[in-house]
Amino acid sequence: MHVDAETISSSNPWEKLDDAMVERLFLLIPISEIFAHCQFVSKRWNSVIHSPTFSIVSKRPPWFIIFDVANSNCLVYDMEVSDYRRPCFIDNFRIPTELGGKLGHPFASSGGLVCFFGPSEIENLIVCNPFRGLVRSLPKFCVTKKEYVRGIAIHALGSNYKVFIVHGIWPDLGMNFFSSEDKEGNWIQLPLNNLKQVYESMSLLQREVLNDDNDLVQFKGVTSLGKEGQILVYFIILKGIILCFDTLKYTICKYPRLLGREFVAIDMAVCCGKVYLVVLMEPLVGISTSTSHVEIPRRTLRIWEFADESREWKHTSAMPSNMCQEYDIEAHLICAGHDDYIMVCINSTHDNIFHQILLYNIKKNTWSELVPDFDDDNLRIVWGYCFKPDIDAKV
Repeated sequence: MHVDAETISSSNPWEKLDDAMVERLFLLIPISEIFAHCQFVSKRWNSVIHSPTFSIVSKRPPWFIIFDVANSNCLVYDMEVSDYRRPCFIDNFRIPTELGGKLGHPFASSGGLVCFFGPSEIENLIVCNPFRGLVRSLPKFCVTKKEYVRGIAIHALGSNYKVFIVHGIWPDLGMNFFSSEDKEGNWIQLPLNNLKQVYESMSLLQREVLNDDNDLVQFKGVTSLGKEGQILVYFIILKGIILCFDTLKYTICKYPRLLGREFVAIDMAVCCGKVYLVVLMEPLVGISTSTSHVEIPRRTLRIWEFADESREWKHTSAMPSNMCQEYDIEAHLICAGHDDYIMVCINSTHDNIFHQILLYNIKKNTWSELVPDFDDDNLRIVWGYCFKPDIDAKV
């Protein structure tokens, strides 16, 4: 029996909707389901999902990769469904053969992209789109043993990205970047005009520490866009001083050091263009008591936001006391920020175990604790990195 197209259209309610309405309905579905199932339902659905007008990324919350450094395993926390995933796209990376088919651990992320170290050398850098499983091996960046690589960051903007490397010995630091738009694929050097002035503005003690320590800048850098559209690259030095590299003016700005009580560990995040410091603070001196028991104060997480107008740090939040644990003196923080969220992974570098994974909502000023579901009980160190589930992010 022949059935004409008009009859099929009248029996299928989806055919009565225009593309704009179909897009709105798709926005109510988790993005993982859209690309796992919806795009394969029909040619029309596939066309709508992949159309330029379908804003599937901008309206979605970020995902967080929870990477187990000790065992090279990872989970993904999908904030749309508030649950962990064991994504096949993590296991099925198409790794370049020259890297031996293995990834190292991640160290920076931006937009829909995450950067990994190669499995054996820091000079081997890999850029990948975790949502699609796309991988690109960057050309080697070689430095002498005397120079040291001090920090690496990535900034993704639209379909392009740049990777930045800071290297050298104070006060002779250098910065190079790799651009995905460069057809020759070379590392390009950026001049740093006021490095000597920044170095000389530090105290004599700080300069002595800089000269003696070869690993004062954390490898993980973060980026944002400046008021003139330039990329700003941030790194922490000296346990609390932030350096900001302006890639348009070729200058360095030193943020004031956070003052206050002694702290155990510190890391930073950039959310919506604002710089935040996440600090594991020592408890206040003394013991708080009540009529029924004696409570020994614990170390706690606190968050500061940098106020551009006053050029000062403003305290914004403290983790609720009921979430605090017995963090040891060698605790270590790794933070990841995106939009209104900061994820904090607290680890013990002494016995190679992680204490907690916490998620802070900047807009609502709320804290929540995430409990990862690992397959085993091995000791581990957990790091967190955020990315957009973006099918169009190119490597």
